[in-house]
Amino acid sequence: MKLHEKIVKLRKEKNLTQQQLAKMVGVHFSHLSRYERGENIPTVPVIKKLAKLFGVSTDYLLLDDNESLASEKIRDKELLEQFEKAVRLDEHDKEVIKSVIEGLLIKKQINQLTSHK
Repeated sequence: MKLHEKIVKLRKEKNLTQQQLAKMVGVHFSHLSRYERGENIPTVPVIKKLAKLFGVSTDYLLLDDNESLASEKIRDKELLEQFEKAVRLDEHDKEVIKSVIEGLLIKKQINQLTSHK
């Protein structure tokens, strides 16, 4: 999916009009309309604002799905979106998430080892 398609998709998911989104990121409505049609590319500050507003990474916005390593490895779109949102958490919360994931992976390994007996 291209940048302009992602902007449209994310805007609609947030139930925002083009006018509302344009105001939120500080651009004229006509600029946003051109972004969504793929005629213009937003500036870096606008891309950052869009990423923050939508709770996604700038990589997600800028990279085609086939260019993103995470999206190649993680086929579960909901999980991928959660990881993209988790990047914005503070360091303590990130460590908690890592610990939970590590615990689940260890549990799976233990279950695999004990089920082969």
